[in-house]
Amino acid sequence: MSLSKLNPHIAQHLEQLSLFALSSHIDEVSTEDGTDASDQAQDRRSDDSENLSEDSNAASTSRESVGNHDPDLLDEGNSEGAQLIFENVPDWDSMLSVTRAICQSDQPDQVLLDLQERQYPQGLNDERGDAGTEVQLISEESSEFEGLDELANYMDNQMTQTSFDGVHQKFLPRNAFERATTVGTIQRMLSAPPFDRLGPEYLSELARRIHSRSRRTFASLVQIRFPLESMHDVLKRVDLVDAQLPHGKGPLGKSYFLIDSLTKLGQEDLVSRFMESQKYFNVAFFATGSFQKLVSGWIIPIDFDSNTPEQPELEPNGNVYKVLVHAQQHNFIQVYDDTITMRVYDQERYNEDAVLSVLGCRSPHLAEIFAAFTFNAKLYVLQQLDFHWLTLDEFMKANKIGFHETQLLTQLSGITNALQELQNRHQSQPLVFGVTPARIHVPSSITPWLYLSADLDDFVDREHWDSICGRYMAPETSVQTLNNNATPRECMWSLGCTFLEILIWQVAGYARLEEFREALGWNNGPSSAFYRLSRRRPSEGPQIHPAVVTMFEHMLQESRGCIREAVLLVQTMIQIDPDQRPSTTDVYSEFARLIKMDDEPNETALDYEALGSEEQEGFQDIYSPPEDSGSDWEVDASNRNNLWDWDGAKIWNGAKIESSFQRLYKRQV
Repeated sequence: MSLSKLNPHIAQHLEQLSLFALSSHIDEVSTEDGTDASDQAQDRRSDDSENLSEDSNAASTSRESVGNHDPDLLDEGNSEGAQLIFENVPDWDSMLSVTRAICQSDQPDQVLLDLQERQYPQGLNDERGDAGTEVQLISEESSEFEGLDELANYMDNQMTQTSFDGVHQKFLPRNAFERATTVGTIQRMLSAPPFDRLGPEYLSELARRIHSRSRRTFASLVQIRFPLESMHDVLKRVDLVDAQLPHGKGPLGKSYFLIDSLTKLGQEDLVSRFMESQKYFNVAFFATGSFQKLVSGWIIPIDFDSNTPEQPELEPNGNVYKVLVHAQQHNFIQVYDDTITMRVYDQERYNEDAVLSVLGCRSPHLAEIFAAFTFNAKLYVLQQLDFHWLTLDEFMKANKIGFHETQLLTQLSGITNALQELQNRHQSQPLVFGVTPARIHVPSSITPWLYLSADLDDFVDREHWDSICGRYMAPETSVQTLNNNATPRECMWSLGCTFLEILIWQVAGYARLEEFREALGWNNGPSSAFYRLSRRRPSEGPQIHPAVVTMFEHMLQESRGCIREAVLLVQTMIQIDPDQRPSTTDVYSEFARLIKMDDEPNETALDYEALGSEEQEGFQDIYSPPEDSGSDWEVDASNRNNLWDWDGAKIWNGAKIESSFQRLYKRQV
């Protein structure tokens, strides 16, 4: 139902509600005054009703509908009370008719328009080439401003300020600019005497041309109180377009006849005021997915201080900042209080294709990269990463109780999908991205949700990637490969290590996770990892760290059902041979299968005692040395507490405890 058709119904119900409320009040007054007032009301009721009916003849149909109410409502109370009812009932239909004058039946609801304006403001049709139909706060054909002074005062009062990297900026917010430069307002300003004799058709066409090409010029002239008698002569030129306005105090555009003319006439004061004013309307707008190349002279509506980076312990290059983007200068949806994360990079290290590929990546579990722009030889990336969010490790430490079983599988599946989306989008070169607990964040909400956050440095800087991965680095990574791009199989290793820690927390708690990290040798520095090299036999290459072997043994004993299947799946992700690791597509598909699994027991969900003899043998032999290993594999029990000094770790054989996914994966290979 359109607003014009809905308004009479609203008016009727509001009037009836007012009538009921006032009648109830009069009931109370009548009870206190006694029966005398009631008798007087009975004597004069008919006369008053006639007078009231005459006074209400001009009311709308919705107002006349009040007479169809129960007449007992007017029987209580005195005649003054009866008059009070109608005198105090607002004329809702007349009040709402103002809205109908703006929003005709064939137009959208104005309330909806205002909501859309706040959430999805469209382009200013300037040199940025923003697309879309502009949403006006008032009718295009009308103006709420009577003259130039009123319009100029409105713009002055709406000006706001930000400080971008120490530079204080003054600008007119987007909604105020839209309101001050409608077609109707432009035509109204140009229709004052003596230009009214030019005719409405000519002025209407001129106003529309200015609106589509020269709104910023028009606003600048109004803001400096440019003489009205000269404004028409300036704005009527067909070659006057905002695209030729200077961005600051640089060289003037070829169409700046206005500046030249004013200079020749000795109006240097107007020239300097115009040059300063036009910058107030040259404001960047950040649309979701946009990548803009801004030059000096653009106003960046972001409060940002480069001297206060956030979370430097998690970002070695200290390029992460918490910033405030002006509410009217973006259309980002998932933003709390207009405060978001901004990463700053050296522009020359990145190409446009890489930036656009990351901007276009969408996943429910990927912290969205909203927009990017270049400015003064720097690249700025605006990202959905609230600093009220917890890192994964902070979340696990603060929550002793893990996820519900299905919820956990959903979160792990979502993180896998987010990594898969990044890999699919970034196909121009191999993906360089490691998943660690520091790269996963959890919003402060009732229902926990895991988000994977991406950093452009992860895609182009191998040294940065290695510093972030640290302990989660794959065994095939060595000093010789630091300058090469990482592979998706390396990403799978880091993802598996991260998932293993989540499952340890889920099954055994955070205290057990801390014990596991201590056994890995985290106290020995960042060089500790989920694998190790045998000191006695370095030629044998890397081996799974014995602490990892022990933890898998414990988790397979303690877990059941889908969680146990997830443990077995993670086993395949942490394989020394990169070719034996599954792809993100395989892992995502397996998590989807586990989520749909019935609660009924099955072969892969049986506990340890139900395993077959061959599987039990493999499970018990997890530390057993190979038959031809000799004394080199003998375990010194006194050294088992210090796993970094123990050279007796055997490559564990996870294939002996296969899940249905492992069997399927082996057939595919």
